[in-house]
Parts: sequence; C-alpha cells; structure tokens
Amino acid sequence: MTHQFVTVESYQFLPVAEATRMALQAEGIEVMLVDKETVSTDWALGNAIGYIKLQVPQHQVDAALGILEKMREARNARLAESKPDVDECLACGAPLQPDQSTCPQCGWSFAQEQSDSNPELRDHDSDSVEGAAKDSTDPTPVSDSLIGIKDLVIKLMLILPIAGIVCALILLIMNLLSRR
Repeated sequence: MTHQFVTVESYQFLPVAEATRMALQAEGIEVMLVDKETVSTDWALGNAIGYIKLQVPQHQVDAALGILEKMREARNARLAESKPDVDECLACGAPLQPDQSTCPQCGWSFAQEQSDSNPELRDHDSDSVEGAAKDSTDPTPVSDSLIGIKDLVIKLMLILPIAGIVCALILLIMNLLSRR
C-alpha cells in the first residue's frame, strides 16, 4: 500500500534534516527527505526548490508535528539554560551588563588585555597620526617601501607606453622627412 506523503517541515542544511529524520524514525514515524541530494550538490538551488523537505505519510502528520514541537521546546529550554542573562568579568567574576566593556569592580577589559599583547595598540592609537609620529625610533615599515615600489611600477606602466608611442611617431616623422 502506498502512502501519500505530506511535507511537514523544510530545512536549509542536510545535517539538521537528517537529525530530525532520525528522531522521527526513532518514534516509529515513516519519514522521507526530498531534494536532499539536490541541495547537498548545489546549495544555491535550495531557495528555488524549497530546500530539503521532510515528508511523512498523511496519517502520521499529527504525530510528527507533535514530536517536532516537543523537540523545539526541548531545544529552546536547553538554549535558555545555557545562555546567562549577565556576563561575568574574566578577571574577578563580577557581573557585567551587555553594554559594559569594563568591569566596574576591578577595571579589567578585554581591550586592555589585547593592547598588552599587541605593542602597536599599547604604544599609540592606530587611528591617530599624532600617535604614530610619537615613536620616531621605529624603522620605516615594510609597507611604506612596498607602497613606494607600487607607485613606481604604476608610473612606469603609464609612461612606457606613452614613450613608445612618442618614439614611434618620431620614427614615422623622420621616415617621412627622409623620403622628401
């Protein structure tokens, strides 16, 4: 006897669709994934064909939807447990609000730790020209030398064709004058 299958969900990614398929099969529901090969082969087609469709027989739709709802509720409960409402300072453990970047108790901040490990951030503000000029003992960075070479190459690429054209015109004029 053949069953008419009905799409109950669609998934953008195959691993999620397969995990859901296995969970439903474990509950005794017959499941079929449609278009999984197409989406796996060329993910850009997913939007055009409606992604990977999870289908169950018509007579098992209610049971499948109930199981899917329980799975969603369990996932949301896990996410709610694992996500604290307040972050903690990594140095002293004091609570930090999401908009705080510095601990109100010990003054620690991630930016401080980053600048301790990166001398460029510690010595001067990278956006400030004055900060860059503050430390004049540093040798010229390699990037400045490369920029100079790049500028020279660009100028040569512009000048050489023009010089070639000028030389060709001079030769043409000399050739025309010598024929007279």
